[in-house]
Amino acid sequence: MTTRTLTFCAFLLAVFAAVSGFVFEYGFEYQPCLLCVVERGIFLILALVLLAAFIHNRWRRFYLFAGLLVAITGVFAAGRQVWLQAQPAANEGVCLPGLTYLVQHLTPLQLIKIIYKGTGECAIVDWSFLGLSMAAWALAIFIFIGALVTLGIWRIKRTSVNHSSAHGPHRAELANF
Repeated sequence: MTTRTLTFCAFLLAVFAAVSGFVFEYGFEYQPCLLCVVERGIFLILALVLLAAFIHNRWRRFYLFAGLLVAITGVFAAGRQVWLQAQPAANEGVCLPGLTYLVQHLTPLQLIKIIYKGTGECAIVDWSFLGLSMAAWALAIFIFIGALVTLGIWRIKRTSVNHSSAHGPHRAELANF
């Protein structure tokens, strides 16, 4: 499988995850918590970065590194939500206004703190498949995309090393000539 194919598969997986979130919200009328909205946004950003990596061959390594950073961010967000879901229901009474209100009235640092802290909504498991909550599936998808992107980066690095050695002797070999 080529790096381009790996990138496209990772892109499709990110799009699938983001679209799934919209389907659950608008099709099945699930109300997402703050971390769910953040995870969906991270999937969309990841999809855009991976699409750019797929399209731009010359900058593919840069976009894959950016995609890896975005996937790691997603791992932290989804991992935090999985952790919140595993905790006793201490925060269940906490209610916050909608994300739009928070974005308009808080500084970015305050917003990040509130989102990372999570609320009781973030700890509720409304849906599960094969024993995993949506947050656990998001975590697994972020990890899998991160693995695909890492494999793509490794292949580009391996290919560039093989091509540079195929272009003739190295400087040290020329000095001994």
